[in-house]
Amino acid sequence: MNTTPIHVVATARVVDWAGDQPNRHAFLTTCISRHHRRDWGDLDHHDWELNDRAVACRSGRLLSAYVVPPELDPVDAQVWIITDDLEDPDTITTLLWPTDY
Repeated sequence: MNTTPIHVVATARVVDWAGDQPNRHAFLTTCISRHHRRDWGDLDHHDWELNDRAVACRSGRLLSAYVVPPELDPVDAQVWIITDDLEDPDTITTLLWPTDY
């Protein structure tokens, strides 16, 4: 398991959606944990390999996509997590809806 701290932010729309709903916060926390453990979620094989290669080279960006359960009344069907620049030790990891991109 990677123990490097990550700096996580979320778009305003994700923050508004999560609100004070514990089940939504739990879902987002699980997604961040999966991303940090290199479980890229619901990506095709090609994008999964790109992420693995970026981690191995410590260069590039990471994208994860996780299906939001319908009972959480999602804004989009998936939430994305993007880590911008693996070469930067202070890189930001962002939670966003695909429509925020």
